Amino acid sequence: MKKKDSEAKQNAYSIQVRADDLIYPYYIVEGRKKKQSIKNLQGIYRFSIDEMIKDMESLNKKGVNKTILSASHIEASLEKNILAKAIKNIRKHYPKMLVFVYAKPTGSCSPIGADDSRDWEATNTSLASSARMALAYAQAGADYVISETAEEGEIQAIRNVLYSNGCFSTKIVAVSIRYPSAFYDIAAENPSKAYPPRIEPEQIRVNDPSIIDSVSYIESDLAEGASFIMAKSSTTHLDQISRIKQKYYSTPFIACHLAGEYAMVKTAASAGALNESAAFTEVLTAIKRAGADYIVTYYIP
Repeated sequence: MKKKDSEAKQNAYSIQVRADDLIYPYYIVEGRKKKQSIKNLQGIYRFSIDEMIKDMESLNKKGVNKTILSASHIEASLEKNILAKAIKNIRKHYPKMLVFVYAKPTGSCSPIGADDSRDWEATNTSLASSARMALAYAQAGADYVISETAEEGEIQAIRNVLYSNGCFSTKIVAVSIRYPSAFYDIAAENPSKAYPPRIEPEQIRVNDPSIIDSVSYIESDLAEGASFIMAKSSTTHLDQISRIKQKYYSTPFIACHLAGEYAMVKTAASAGALNESAAFTEVLTAIKRAGADYIVTYYIP
């Protein structure tokens, strides 16, 4: 075996997923003292803000310092915006926690909420509304705002508003790669009939997993001002993650371990068919080995 091949093999085996590689999703609901279980998603809950703050202590103890927030209903009034309130509470209790939040509530790495997020989007389709929401989150203390929609010019609009208001440290994450997947809508009453799940045709940026299509979207998003790129999904598109990371090796890359992917391992482990810890470690390691710098996942070792 050549020395170069031997070193590459050794590096592949030495890859380990660390706590600071992981981004844990929280799904926020209105009210207090609410911890709602989610159908088909064992061990995962929707939290009111106060319960989220309690639960976050376990992340803190495990060394996880990144979270991504979403909610099913976002008030148009920024004073009543639940995600802005959640960010402020995180800043108060966990000042070192890095917070990611969607500029529009059009989805997350696992759409597990109600359908009223669609209603919100239908009446707030302008670039200005996305930029205004991103600014509110940045001023509340968010470290990263995420552009989920494929609307041309949205990232540039967000960047311009952030910069003009002095929010230079807030980074923009672009969901540059979004494939159709059967693993999104694990909370559907009948998942077999929910494909593609709550993802409208205009939201799918790459119908045919093609590196050419992916690159064109990434180039556009980076040109508009994105600092990070995000891919949905992960384990069924490891080849794409690898090829894209090779091309954009200096750009931070986030992969989403979808809710359905989590549930598949969790359900098998609960039935005694798999060792849960070993299986999740293997899956997350594969995603990192493919090129992901960070992984959004419900599994925290």
